[in-house]
Amino acid sequence: MKKWLTMILALALALVAVSAAAETEEPVSDIPLPAYAYTGDDPVEAAVIAYMQESGIMDGYWLAEGGVCVPTPVIVYEREADDTHETVYGNFWTFCYVLQGDVLVCNSGGELPGVMQLEAQGDGWKVVSAEFAGDGEDYDRDIKRFADGDDDLLEAMYGAADGDGEPLKNARRVTLEAYVTANGLSVAAYQDPYWEPVGLFGKVYPPIQEEKQRALLEANREQWAFDAYAEPWFYAFTDLDHNGRLEVIAASTQGSGMYTYGHLWEVNAAGTAITDCFADTPVVEGPDDWPEIVRDELPCIYEPMLEMYFYPCEDVMRDGAARAIYTLKALCLYEGGAAWTTLASKTVEFTDDGGETVTAEDSRGDAISAEEYEQLRKECFEDFPTETLKLDWIKVGD
Repeated sequence: MKKWLTMILALALALVAVSAAAETEEPVSDIPLPAYAYTGDDPVEAAVIAYMQESGIMDGYWLAEGGVCVPTPVIVYEREADDTHETVYGNFWTFCYVLQGDVLVCNSGGELPGVMQLEAQGDGWKVVSAEFAGDGEDYDRDIKRFADGDDDLLEAMYGAADGDGEPLKNARRVTLEAYVTANGLSVAAYQDPYWEPVGLFGKVYPPIQEEKQRALLEANREQWAFDAYAEPWFYAFTDLDHNGRLEVIAASTQGSGMYTYGHLWEVNAAGTAITDCFADTPVVEGPDDWPEIVRDELPCIYEPMLEMYFYPCEDVMRDGAARAIYTLKALCLYEGGAAWTTLASKTVEFTDDGGETVTAEDSRGDAISAEEYEQLRKECFEDFPTETLKLDWIKVGD
């Protein structure tokens, strides 16, 4: 049963990723950023960057309104054949940024491991040919071919491909500090989507203070608050995905069928706005309504293989006095997108003589026994949880 639950939770990764992608809004820079121009004094690096800008290898990235694309080569080795010929090995990254507040927020980018052949021209160098690693199976094969049996070079090439490695972090820091200084910009950090800002110029960029996040959510109350028709309703602040950025959950349970309407918004990565975590947030009823989430505590299941947190809830829908439908669901927030994943459901039909008939099915719609449903429910609420989420709900209306 536990293996079955883990497989079901794994399916939520795809559902949440789709939701996150659907919610991605095109970023706009606070001010139009000036085009990037190399200002260093390394003639080889100057030639490499000129080639990146002129050859078209940077053209495939998404340049948002007012943004700038910055070539960020990670050169790991330079091999001189003679005074006029040189080979450069590295990973020729590109990052595109917009300025939001004092943070350069990256909205697109990617790597291009490869080798460039340079010739001396005048007082400098010029790239005369280049070859880059392909995709899929060609990626590793090409990098190994570039290294040509040199294990140290191979290790350095793989190190330059590590998006979280020190070689790339150092290259980004040096490149952006030079760009900011040359253009007189007021910038304190850069930031990748869903990650904390990385300080520039030796500064430690602190996470957004919780009180500022609460104030931001309250300032945008009209986006997630319910109208009077939904009174009473409740809201609570939390951090479902443990990323240091707060969400607000707003929910109202209405009617004899126990329909729950809900909104979920999160502070964005730059701390400048809030984003809707559901791709579609209709006023839902019937089998599509939310589980009764307005509870003081929710169990939390952490799936280490997925690095995701799931919050099981049980939805109870009354269909008059003759039927009750129980649906076991799990809420997950991942990279800005949220989804309810159905784990199983159970229908209880009540007969006139006081008896009842119980049918149940799993997430695929296959029949399971009532005992299997209860066992899955027990595991979600008692056996699996690694922690408890406490919610301090604020009631609005009467």
